[in-house]
Amino acid sequence: MGRLPQNGSRPVFFSITDYRRFSIKSAFFAHYIIHQIDFADMKAFVPLFLLAFVAQVTYAAERVKLQNGNYVTIDVYTPSLIRIRVSKTEKDNESLMERYGVIKTQWPPVAYQKYTDNGQLIIETASVIVRMVLADGSVLLKRKNETDNLVDTIRTTVQKNELSRGLDESLTKHFGHTLMSTGIIGDSASKQAVTSIVKNDDNIVLSISLKKGERFYGLGNASREGIQHRGHAIRMWVQYQHSESPIPYIMSTKGWGLFYNTTRLHFFDVGRFNNDKMYVYEPNQQQADYFLFAGNNMQDLLNQYTNFTGKSYVLPRWAYGLAFGSNNMENQFNVLDNAYRFRQEQIPCDIYWLEPQWMAKYYDFSTGKDWNKDKFVAQLPWTNNRRALFIRRLNNMGYKVALWMCVDHDFSIEEEDRLKVSEHKLPSGKEHWFNHLTKFVDQGVSGFKLDPARTLDQHPERAYYNGRGDDEMHMLNQTLLLKNLQQTLLKHTGKRSFQHYCGGYAGVQHYGACTLGDNGGTAATMVDLFNLGMSGNSNISCDVLDEVDPLIPGMHMGFFLPWVQLNSWAYTVYPFYFSEKDKAAFRFYDQLRYQLNPYIYSYALLAAQNGMPMARPMPLIYPHNEKLANAQKQYLFGENFLIAAFTDTIDLPEGTWIDFWTNKTYTGNQQVSCKWPEYAGGPLFIKAGAIIPYQPKTQFIDTLPPDTLMLKIYPHGRSNFTLLEDDGETHAYETGAIASTRFSCNQQGKSIDFTMAAVAGAYQGMRGRRTYQLEFYHPVRPRAVVVNGKMLQGWKYNVSRGVLACEVDADVHRSYQIKVTY
Repeated sequence: MGRLPQNGSRPVFFSITDYRRFSIKSAFFAHYIIHQIDFADMKAFVPLFLLAFVAQVTYAAERVKLQNGNYVTIDVYTPSLIRIRVSKTEKDNESLMERYGVIKTQWPPVAYQKYTDNGQLIIETASVIVRMVLADGSVLLKRKNETDNLVDTIRTTVQKNELSRGLDESLTKHFGHTLMSTGIIGDSASKQAVTSIVKNDDNIVLSISLKKGERFYGLGNASREGIQHRGHAIRMWVQYQHSESPIPYIMSTKGWGLFYNTTRLHFFDVGRFNNDKMYVYEPNQQQADYFLFAGNNMQDLLNQYTNFTGKSYVLPRWAYGLAFGSNNMENQFNVLDNAYRFRQEQIPCDIYWLEPQWMAKYYDFSTGKDWNKDKFVAQLPWTNNRRALFIRRLNNMGYKVALWMCVDHDFSIEEEDRLKVSEHKLPSGKEHWFNHLTKFVDQGVSGFKLDPARTLDQHPERAYYNGRGDDEMHMLNQTLLLKNLQQTLLKHTGKRSFQHYCGGYAGVQHYGACTLGDNGGTAATMVDLFNLGMSGNSNISCDVLDEVDPLIPGMHMGFFLPWVQLNSWAYTVYPFYFSEKDKAAFRFYDQLRYQLNPYIYSYALLAAQNGMPMARPMPLIYPHNEKLANAQKQYLFGENFLIAAFTDTIDLPEGTWIDFWTNKTYTGNQQVSCKWPEYAGGPLFIKAGAIIPYQPKTQFIDTLPPDTLMLKIYPHGRSNFTLLEDDGETHAYETGAIASTRFSCNQQGKSIDFTMAAVAGAYQGMRGRRTYQLEFYHPVRPRAVVVNGKMLQGWKYNVSRGVLACEVDADVHRSYQIKVTY
């Protein structure tokens, strides 16, 4: 936008606006203000700036023509988020992810300086400095007030040259010439399309310098080679059972990240082709479009990235229990009998989903589908009650019902219609695919399992409604699928719904839960879990067990996933059919998870605030521990549980850790060989100082938090935990309707001071009183327990377990101080 000022190094100040909404008059007015007014004079021109914003000026993009003939546009979205576009043509193309609201484009105004010096354009915010060489557009990124650069050089080429030819040949040899969709399990009519990578003379290459010891994480489940990507090449293309949900975001242990804004096939080569370079390669394009993030650490970068593409969706509270998928031969009476059997066997379960046998036509992709009336009676014709009779019976037992769903649809129809309506234009009149599901919701259905059937197929012959081809829409359509289902159900019910899908692309975390494809629940599955977690996605699960023997190790991992599903699609993965040993193990893990629901749900809400996944890869928390840099069999579940799966050893990080099975305490920074009881399946440790909320044993999860809460406390110096709660079913949490209760513990000498702070915040239906059952794990019998200055009677100490138990009936709006002396 406009030319560079002619005064060389004179600083000028900008504020960000929405490029698409510029009017010519307001753009000219803002341009005049920006380039003519010194900062010292700004007070006098505040009304002019306000007038400019009123005139729909929402960001001022700096537009530069380089000496090599290319064009560059630089936008400052936040003090630490910079967008850079490099193109052979003068016009910037709007990206589909912008157009469809997958990435955020509306940001508060940001002030920054811009000046030129020695052939460079310098942009300086409160957080970063970006230097661009005006000869070729190469970029340097550094934090403000730091000597070392975050990135020394990012060089962009938009045409074939010796580098792009060599990189192209190397990647082609590495991955092969074609992409193939092998067809979806169970769908005999699924297309098996093969798409050749046809290249021309236009190729984008970002060449990014790397530093010694720098490691890289992210990119979704595009690669199962590891979770640390340096030394590897990753193909970014949605493929069934190979890379269902690639995410074009990568971040460095040095404190910077890159989002590559395309929906087409592209590649990340991270120090494989050249040890000291990362290349982002996109064939058949004339415009590179990327975003640079700068942060204090990778946790900060994830927070910024999820501000940009959307925080993780919070499922309804009950969806963090067990979701069970039935065998596809079941009818309504088999379903009811099995649901009742779960309750008889004291095996908690909340969701019972039906596989494709519920449909009158097996694998029905149409919007005219109905129940298979030979197996399910949806509604008695002589009643006015729309709720299906067998669903009412399941609801009576505390279950929510979900339906398997197959989709093959162009979701650009819904997105373009949404834009038309916002512009007061008539929509297309074409069918919106998910609307037909509302009748099943009215009959009592609470959610949907979206199968990869055909949506993950390629559609090279499809002409999408928005005029784009499958090369641009194939990956994006995966995210739009989940987005449109979520929005349809929200509009219909006003509440959160349960939906999950294995496919996805950027932003998918904001619209539902993720499964790891038809890939089972094994050690290999954990790589996807960690890669997606390092790409902003928190709600991740897999087909736990999946007929893999022995079963107990899979339970050990599966019940410490963000959400849990047991899929009996063509199998007999019914826990009451297991051996007595396996059934006892399943019951133990399942009941433990249900008691941990307050802890789990609190971290689900936290993920929606700061982008931190519930299942936390080790390098995300311990980035300087090189031994854990590519740890693929252990992770933190929240902050206080350390899980290792499919192994009998665990690498304890720094700190003090308590073996859950033996209560033995270990000092960190060592590898430990572990043993566990017969009913368990792997290493499980608790962080010393942990404060962990439990609820009483239950067979299903209530929507609202429980009125009795157990706190298990492992005193160790100073520690704290903040419990987050909400109404469990609406979107009010997104506007702050959350209650937070901070618990803190201070162990010094012969006393423990424990504080339960008054609740902060509120939500609809919040209780005013709660019973706290406190358990302090400490090897010495206490002399006294004092609550708010008064001696507490009735406390008990279990010598064999080393546990002090006491109870406090609390007004949640008051603070309580508990002092334990020894």
